[in-house]
Amino acid sequence: MIWKTLSRFFHVPAVRPVEPRPFDRSAREMFEPYQRVSSLTDDDVRTSLTQAGLSSGTDADIAFVRRAIGDNPFAKGIDLRRCGEPAPIEKLRELKVRANAVLTVDYLAILTAKGLADPIETAQFLVSAYQSRLAGTNAIGRAAHAGIDHVEVIPNNMAAGPCAACLKLSRHPIPAADAPTGPLSECPHPDQCVLRWRTHLAFD
Repeated sequence: MIWKTLSRFFHVPAVRPVEPRPFDRSAREMFEPYQRVSSLTDDDVRTSLTQAGLSSGTDADIAFVRRAIGDNPFAKGIDLRRCGEPAPIEKLRELKVRANAVLTVDYLAILTAKGLADPIETAQFLVSAYQSRLAGTNAIGRAAHAGIDHVEVIPNNMAAGPCAACLKLSRHPIPAADAPTGPLSECPHPDQCVLRWRTHLAFD
């Protein structure tokens, strides 16, 4: 009898399992890995080529860049310079570059007069501009995928420093969907601009 009485104090009633609430579609997507963008849109490629005035950014120029770089995340300037038919020695002399420089007719064809002034350095800048914009696209994409609504622009700290437009943009958080992925159109020195962001978390 005493055991029955004591058992009442230690008896744990059965707990009915609670059915988990199904995730909605947006919640499920947050737990899926972000799908990295491996190449830029034509408009972004054109901006990367033309912003510093080194290339005209025609459709043929964009096609050349895609052929030379592809989806290679570690592309370098030489990947542009060696894509296509080698430039004749006469052309190298005209450009006043060393006789064994790796340059092709196809690559030189995408450059403006400003780009031709230093085709070797230009190649590295164009690839860097492409990769920087691609990195920006993925940085903003990852933030949006994680449910981050707003980001803060970190002013450019390269040699030329931040421009007025960059400083103005950094004063307040901006929607991730509106965040620039490369130098601003008003930037006076896009060849020395690298935009970065930090996520902005708002707590109620």
